[in-house]
Amino acid sequence: MQKRFTAIVPTPMEALSKHFQFSPAVRVGSHILVSGIIGVDPQGRLPADFRRQAENVLATLEAIVSEAGATMDDVVSLNSYHVGDLQSQLAQLAEVKAGRLGAPPYPIWTGVGVAQLAMPGALLEVSAVVQARD
Repeated sequence: MQKRFTAIVPTPMEALSKHFQFSPAVRVGSHILVSGIIGVDPQGRLPADFRRQAENVLATLEAIVSEAGATMDDVVSLNSYHVGDLQSQLAQLAEVKAGRLGAPPYPIWTGVGVAQLAMPGALLEVSAVVQARD
């Protein structure tokens, strides 16, 4: 049976996608659903500070969205998961988002504090929903 979605796997994420058996994003009709992204840099290193992780997360999100033929203006929903000082991190993420997501209207956003994420040292994970351009 054929699946009802198309996987979006940017080339730099192919090995990780195959190893963990997931798609970084899928397209279902006009929606692009983006898996959780952590703050590693293109070489796979995880910075210790939250702001750099947040910058890396949004850069990766932008690469995935671009691979799907959309832009950051097409992001309609964000979920963020935080390890550490939630209030401080929400404020820092809002600052980083301001430089990437442009002018209003802004996407919806849910920020949640959690005990841990899949990679030791990860302080942030973000998933997203994008409205694809036709």
